[in-house]
Amino acid sequence: MSEQPAPKKARPTAPSLVRWSSTGSRAHRRIARARLPAARRALSILGGLMLLIVAGTIVLLLPISGAQGRGLPFQQALFTTVSAVTGTGLSIITPATELSFFGQVVLLLLMEIGGLGFVMTSIIVFRLLGRRVTLAERLTLRDSLGLPNNRNLATLSVLVLTGVLLIELVGAVLLWLLWANRFPG
Repeated sequence: MSEQPAPKKARPTAPSLVRWSSTGSRAHRRIARARLPAARRALSILGGLMLLIVAGTIVLLLPISGAQGRGLPFQQALFTTVSAVTGTGLSIITPATELSFFGQVVLLLLMEIGGLGFVMTSIIVFRLLGRRVTLAERLTLRDSLGLPNNRNLATLSVLVLTGVLLIELVGAVLLWLLWANRFPG
C-alpha cells in the first residue's frame, strides 16, 4: 500500500488572516485587510478610471458644456473624455470653439487627472480633505507608480501636485507674455 503525500496547505488569504489575528492587535488586522492581491488593486484602479470616463462623458453631454448651449454628441464626448483621462491627447473637436467655458474647465480637469494619474489624484484629494490615506490606498498608489516601497507616498503626491501646478503656472505666464501683444483684448 502506497502512502499518499499530505496535501499542501494553501497560503492564507486576507480574510483568513483577519480571522487568525482576531485575538491579536488591531494593527495585525489592518495589515491583513490591506493585503489585497495586486489584481484586485489593479481592478479597483480600472473601475475608478471607468467611473471617471462615464462621469466626464455625461458632463460633456450636458447643454452647459457646449458652446451653442448644446452638449457634444455622444461619440465626441466619449472620445474626448477617454483621450483626456488616458493622456492620449487626441481630439476630434476644437475645444475653444465647440466647448463653453464650463466644458473647457471640465476637459482641463479630466486632463489633469489623467496626467497626474487617477490614483495619485485620489490620494491628493484625500489629503486636501484631511482624510487619512489607508494602507490599501498606499499599496495601490505604489503599484500604480511602480515603486519598490510605500514610504512617504502621500507626501510624494503633494510634492508632485505642487511641482506640476508650479510648472503650469510658469508656462501660462510665459505664454501670456509672449502672446499678450498678438491677441489684444
